Amino acid sequence: MSRIASPLPQPESQTTAVEVDRVVNACGGISIAGRQISIGLPLAGQRVRIRVDGILLHVIDEAGQLRRTLRCPLPPTALGRIRDARPASAVPPPAAIPEVERVVSITGSIQVAGQRIQVGKVHARKLVSVALDEHTVTVYDADTPIAAVARRSTTDLNRTKAKHQITARFQP
Repeated sequence: MSRIASPLPQPESQTTAVEVDRVVNACGGISIAGRQISIGLPLAGQRVRIRVDGILLHVIDEAGQLRRTLRCPLPPTALGRIRDARPASAVPPPAAIPEVERVVSITGSIQVAGQRIQVGKVHARKLVSVALDEHTVTVYDADTPIAAVARRSTTDLNRTKAKHQITARFQP
């Protein structure tokens, strides 16, 4: 029995990845192959390296850290039309997990990246460290974890230091 070739085009087993350098506009977007792609307002004004790899689009900052991975809106046939494209290098590791400091309120809560987290009144007025992962927010008192909650917000960090100073009450 002989095999008949399929009339449909066969997918490429090895897709070629390309890279381009772009400056992010004030609205957090870039232009690739005649299409506007939003990559995030926190990167506005920065020069980034964009790696287009099949259906993924990797955003790499000037320090060489992977900042975002998005679904690529370009069809595979558009890779040849990208201006200033070059063969891609390896994908860098993701950026380090950001750590921030917060002072626990008198009600026992903190707010990080637009998400309010209840850590308990026993920790009121303490300086705590918060580690933000992609899916979790972990609160530490010194090196001891206090709370770990699911991350519900997609807001980026605005501040990394504690806003209020801790004042001790001295009695003469």
